[in-house]
Amino acid sequence: MSNNRNHNENNNSNHNRVSGPTSALSSFLREHGISIPNASRRARRERQEQMEQQNATAETTPEPQATTPEPTNDSTMAESSAASSRTAAQNATSSILYNPRGSKKSKKRPRKKGDGGSDDSFDEDEDDDNDDDFAGPSSSRRAAQGRARIVFCTKCKGRFVRKNNVDENITICPDCQAGPSTVKKQTRKKKVIPTIKKQTLSTEVMPSLQDCCIAVIAEYIDEVENFGDITDDSLEKLAKIISRNRKINDMTSKLFMQPFRKQLSLFDCTNMSDHAFFMISQFCPRLQYLQLVYCGQITDRSLKAYQERLHDLKSLELSGPFLITKEAWISFFETVGARLESFEVRHTARFDKECMEALATHCPNMRKLKFGHLSQLNSDWLLCIARLKKLETLELAWTSNENTINTEDVVHLLAQVGSGLKDLSIKGGHELTDEILSKGILQYCNYIKRLNLEQCECLTAPAMVEFFNQWQAKGLTHLDISRCSKFDDTVLEAVLRHSGTTLEYLNLHSLVELTAAPGLEMIAGNGDDIAPCLSLTHLNCGFVRAMDDFVLQKLIQHCTSLETIQVWGCHMLTENVQPKPGLRISGREMSVQYL
Repeated sequence: MSNNRNHNENNNSNHNRVSGPTSALSSFLREHGISIPNASRRARRERQEQMEQQNATAETTPEPQATTPEPTNDSTMAESSAASSRTAAQNATSSILYNPRGSKKSKKRPRKKGDGGSDDSFDEDEDDDNDDDFAGPSSSRRAAQGRARIVFCTKCKGRFVRKNNVDENITICPDCQAGPSTVKKQTRKKKVIPTIKKQTLSTEVMPSLQDCCIAVIAEYIDEVENFGDITDDSLEKLAKIISRNRKINDMTSKLFMQPFRKQLSLFDCTNMSDHAFFMISQFCPRLQYLQLVYCGQITDRSLKAYQERLHDLKSLELSGPFLITKEAWISFFETVGARLESFEVRHTARFDKECMEALATHCPNMRKLKFGHLSQLNSDWLLCIARLKKLETLELAWTSNENTINTEDVVHLLAQVGSGLKDLSIKGGHELTDEILSKGILQYCNYIKRLNLEQCECLTAPAMVEFFNQWQAKGLTHLDISRCSKFDDTVLEAVLRHSGTTLEYLNLHSLVELTAAPGLEMIAGNGDDIAPCLSLTHLNCGFVRAMDDFVLQKLIQHCTSLETIQVWGCHMLTENVQPKPGLRISGREMSVQYL
């Protein structure tokens, strides 16, 4: 009866226990017939109570006599035998799996949400704090005992792993202990913060606040409503930046039109309609200087509005007005009359000799006159120009191949107006001979400061040398003798002896006869009678094959005022030239610009 009662109690206790989820390991062991007893406190208490009950039952039960054996129940005997076997197996298994920790206590590991496991693991986590005598060391404690440490090297400040079996006094990483290596260590590149920089050669100069504002306005010109108070210089600089991106149109052009403006320059009017040109006369009635470049859509209507509404207009410069007719030009000169002092027109076929006669008749106070790329310009025009006695600036550039300018007519023109000229430009005079130097400029032009003889291919070197040796006008500031293919070192020497100390601009483009020494080096001075060009700011030596590193370095060192050097097509130059701050070298090999 006692055995049956204990068996029923054990069954009831097993049925009353709440079973949690079963882990994969528990399922695997159960399928293979391996039973691991619960090592929790509750299981040990139940096991201990069961053993005490069995011992108490064994003491109270009388020993069976050999002569009078009592009948026993077979089922009861079988259950008792099975229970004893299970108890022995549990004791043996417990002795293997659970080792005493001694006096050490493990911290309770919180159970993660969603962890799978059986009721055994749940009970073990619940009572782990008090299970000091039976539970073995956890996996986290075993890992902590053999875990390495991450420390910082005192030499290279880098991190490295130091194992626990290594001396704790070691604070240098293995790379530093091994010494320098031939393999370069990759270093992290510093992040470059973009900044607005002025274009210089070797130094980064922070731009002014004005330049920053102009750059921002030019970038967001479509969203600007008004410029506000801005100077004419800043307005012109802004117009150049916007014109470079061709953002001047009917809307953005209105930002430059204000009633108090006296000067307006728009350098790319390709996207402007005739209505936008007409609105200039409506919004800028006080204009005195008007410059419109690439104004291909301007018509007679706008030009007529200028002559009627711009009562203070003194200067007009138009490039590409090919829609304006001859009658509109003549009417304009008749209306503007004597107040027009400066006129420039380029790239049109409708401006002919009759327009030139109207200009010479009605505009006697003309001081600046420039013609370029006019298909009808020829020697007959020069007789009309000779009537303008107050001319100070004269430019006759790029006549057509059919209509050329004769040397005799140019000499006659210089005899009439040459005494007052300060700026003379004859570009593309393919048919002009040496007489223009000896009989024209040498005799009648003694006050010229700016001389341009670009692509006058028939001029010879001896005539040019004689001209500079005898010319009484001293102090040229600008000289352009580019593409005069017959000029050599003797011409450059004569130029430097005449105006070497005053030259600010010198263009020697495509003078293939020049040499490095003594030719180009004379610009930096020869140490005897030719002084360095200390006032020179702009030098163009493009396609001068003799230019090399030594000459360029010498020019940079001795011509201290240089700001721009153009060396396109000089293939002997390399990257070895040491620049200086503020100098801009454009060209070199592979068209690299050093800004």
